[in-house]
Amino acid sequence: MMNTARIDDEKYIASTPILDYESPAIQEALSDLKAAGDIKEQRIAAYYYVRDRILFGYNNDRDSIPASQVLRDGIGHCNTKSTLLGALLRGLGVPCRFHFFRIDKKVQQGIFPKHIYKSHIKDGVLHAWAEAFTGDRWAALEGVIIDQKYLGSARSLFPQGRRFEGWAISCSDLSTVNTDWDGESDTFIQNDSIVKDFGIFDTPDYFYKRYGDNLTDMNPIKRFLYRHMVSKILTRRAEKFRQEKLP
Repeated sequence: MMNTARIDDEKYIASTPILDYESPAIQEALSDLKAAGDIKEQRIAAYYYVRDRILFGYNNDRDSIPASQVLRDGIGHCNTKSTLLGALLRGLGVPCRFHFFRIDKKVQQGIFPKHIYKSHIKDGVLHAWAEAFTGDRWAALEGVIIDQKYLGSARSLFPQGRRFEGWAISCSDLSTVNTDWDGESDTFIQNDSIVKDFGIFDTPDYFYKRYGDNLTDMNPIKRFLYRHMVSKILTRRAEKFRQEKLP
């Protein structure tokens, strides 16, 4: 765990079993991103690639799946989309680290049906975002979690704006929250629900090895149900929400 960084250190751009940017699928994506322009334009392109091409949804495996699997799934949530963004950034040579938290389970209201919310979600959901070094600072990139279509649907379905917590969004004003990235500043979409800060880690691999993930404390039956049923229900609900068919 690191709180400060020598950004020329190889560990911030190294490939790992989770940040597997040397895999063929990610190398193909990197080839496209490298055509975006200079390094700033490339890191911006990587952000938008993960935000909008990888739709918000729930992978049917652990949070600690490799980036290449997130890419194949074509969907992801906070932890898995951050993994893929981190792998792409490192593959472009952009130093990247990870910040882990627990967030209030209320952020999952709505996206989880009430009976599943009560049975499967414990207080303090494990949460992560990637941080990219922009040249003179680390930028927190939590806003990558929610694709723009999903956010637009949230604004349409809840036009009153102001403080909003639910449907995987937590912000002070839904009508004004902005997840666009200029390549320098921070982006946020769930940070208003943070209840515990684990700190900054060089890699997600180390964090998950030490603390586990959101499936770690589930009993085997709940874990099986999550992988084979619950994750699919949640992803379908996310798509219906994206199409403004829920709530």
